[in-house]
Amino acid sequence: CRHGLSDVSVCRFDRVIDDVTIALVGKYTKLEDSYISVIKALKHAALAVYRRLKLNWVDAEHLEHKFQSSDPVKYHDAWKQLCTADGVLVPGGFGCRGVEGKSLAAHYARTSGKPYLGVCLGFQAAVIEFARNVLGLKGQWVTRQLFMSRGRLGDFMSQMLIPLSLALQLNIQWLLRCLSITLGKWVAQ
Repeated sequence: CRHGLSDVSVCRFDRVIDDVTIALVGKYTKLEDSYISVIKALKHAALAVYRRLKLNWVDAEHLEHKFQSSDPVKYHDAWKQLCTADGVLVPGGFGCRGVEGKSLAAHYARTSGKPYLGVCLGFQAAVIEFARNVLGLKGQWVTRQLFMSRGRLGDFMSQMLIPLSLALQLNIQWLLRCLSITLGKWVAQ
């Protein structure tokens, strides 16, 4: 490393090959510090595979159909930011606001073959999308079922989310390594 430092990430930054653009689809995109740990993990994962991270901040609500008529500029800009990214990350959040937009982002990623990582509520949004569009469970009740933990889908989620949350908390290094490997394999394609 020309900096004379032993820090691997500093040395890797000198050998960055290309950029990788990730759409971060969230509820709190105006408060970027809300996602600081996610951003740091993405930066480290990108550096591990010699990429420079570029983030496209996408407000989840702006992806929802209601914005198409109420504010078409924000709607189309949000979809442009999502569609031009190399991968999609949907982080956690609280409450129902923006869940439809996160679910639409998961649908886009699944149908376009873009890499998708859903964390906490982002994972729930992917389950909602899959339940609606693949399993054929229609209607608003799918979202309510996940949040109320009633019914088959809700019972499944309530049993799975606690172990998944603990796994994420206890295995941050493992998660970072997996994301690095995933980015590396994906970028190599």
